[in-house]
Amino acid sequence: MSWTIVKGEWVYVFSNGKLAIGMQTIAGKEYFFNEEGYLIRDGWIAKIGNDYYLEKHASFSKTAYYAYATSTGELATGFVWIKGELYYFYPHDVGEHKKYSMARNTVIEERGVDMFGRVIRTGRTN
Repeated sequence: MSWTIVKGEWVYVFSNGKLAIGMQTIAGKEYFFNEEGYLIRDGWIAKIGNDYYLEKHASFSKTAYYAYATSTGELATGFVWIKGELYYFYPHDVGEHKKYSMARNTVIEERGVDMFGRVIRTGRTN
């Protein structure tokens, strides 16, 4: 099992020679690989039902969970800046919210989060 670069992109090869595809746990960290086996970096990932999709336009369906692959390929947790906007991703399952999913329409640590997952207030609410 090893990381390698193919056509300028990172892939992970299992001991049986197959490429990692979809959501994978490697050395205790979560990563997402597209259908060709390339590591997704700096990209949105949508989960609808049991299926994962690379979200090219970040349209944010109400029925999907969203995760974000950072520049290293690891899935984001906690507060993360993405293209000038602050978002929050759950670091573990919390009730109906799944690990790595983006928070929406809620308050996290006294910070309001809108329907698109953006933190809209960063100070105390009182």
